[in-house]
Amino acid sequence: MAPQVVQKTSYSYKADIWSLGVILFELLNSQTPFHARNRAEFEGKVEASNYNFKAGVKENLTLESIFFLSQCLQHNEDERKCVTELIQHPYITKSYAE
Repeated sequence: MAPQVVQKTSYSYKADIWSLGVILFELLNSQTPFHARNRAEFEGKVEASNYNFKAGVKENLTLESIFFLSQCLQHNEDERKCVTELIQHPYITKSYAE
């Protein structure tokens, strides 16, 4: 859940961009970015927007993937990239066959 959803404030489609970032993080890291034992702990971690990769994972990721992820998981909805910006991001457009 995006921070705005957790806070029960108004939110836009960019809450879905947050969800995209969470899914990508899980695919890259094999673990949720805001793993918690209970709802209160989860909400606190989302509010802090602090996530960490498991040991050894970040070193094997491209810079493009890390930047893409960070743009999806921006706490402030206004700073989160929109779909049209994300589909032009090098993580999406770059040929990795190089």
